[in-house]
Amino acid sequence: MTISENYYERDAWTLEAINEKVTCEPEEFIDCIESDFKKQIKEAVDCIEERQPECKIVMLAGPSASGKTTTATMIKDELIRRGIWTTMISLDDFYVGVARLPLLEDGSKDFESIDGLDMEQLKKAIKGIVYDGFCDMPIYDFSNMAPSKQRKQIKVPENGIIIIEGLHALNPIITEDLPHESVIKVYVSVENGVSLNDGNFISPREIRMTRRVLRDFYFRDTLPHRTIMMWSNVCRGEELYIKPFKDGSDVTINSFHAYELGVMAPQMVNACGFVPSDVDIYDIVQKLRIKLSSVAAINNAMVPENSLLKEFIR
Repeated sequence: MTISENYYERDAWTLEAINEKVTCEPEEFIDCIESDFKKQIKEAVDCIEERQPECKIVMLAGPSASGKTTTATMIKDELIRRGIWTTMISLDDFYVGVARLPLLEDGSKDFESIDGLDMEQLKKAIKGIVYDGFCDMPIYDFSNMAPSKQRKQIKVPENGIIIIEGLHALNPIITEDLPHESVIKVYVSVENGVSLNDGNFISPREIRMTRRVLRDFYFRDTLPHRTIMMWSNVCRGEELYIKPFKDGSDVTINSFHAYELGVMAPQMVNACGFVPSDVDIYDIVQKLRIKLSSVAAINNAMVPENSLLKEFIR
């Protein structure tokens, strides 16, 4: 089922409509959007619950800055609220480490490839969950960019659920050895763009890039132009390793929050002002900056603490 189509038609939002709501009724607008997203979460959990007790694993994927981690956490919390034991695993823990990553044609490391995952250990862990209710799995040390010497053991109750979140979670090679009924697949992404008054368009990919730039700047100490310079390779990875498996998902969740540009646009416009004029992506940045400059602003303080948007803003 495609949950997102219950709430938004793709590209149906206009900046004029968003600005009007932001200006005239910001609190009601935010409450409505947040309620709609929570409804998507509850309907996703309905689908999972209907597949119990056969369903043991939820594979949750989506492109960069789609809100995978927060969405997975919300699904986990709703399952627990319904009395279903649930925990999360990140595919990041199965990275082979920078030294073993495959290379791109220019000789740089390919951080997006599924070959960056230790597939042998991953499949062993997932089989352990389904057949034995137990897995022994690695822990990735991000400070050293290599697998840690420590490991993590997870014991799953008979009717428990494991949510496995990551860019490659929908790739069928990961779950090909498992019974079909033991797995449910969830795809999360920004499914809406925003039409501007002058005929231009803020695309879903530009919205995700805005999210990623702000997240990396606030939480990963990465300058905006560094994130934007990597963006083309991120998108290449999406086209190769994520989008081909989107139609294989059981549930699609639209993480677009129609008020989010009001929150992020002023911050992104400011961040873009620090992009050096001599970098290759300068023109791209300025075009996006012009698009975002006409968005009516919303104070950060109005964003609920439990909102998905908190993954990207302070």
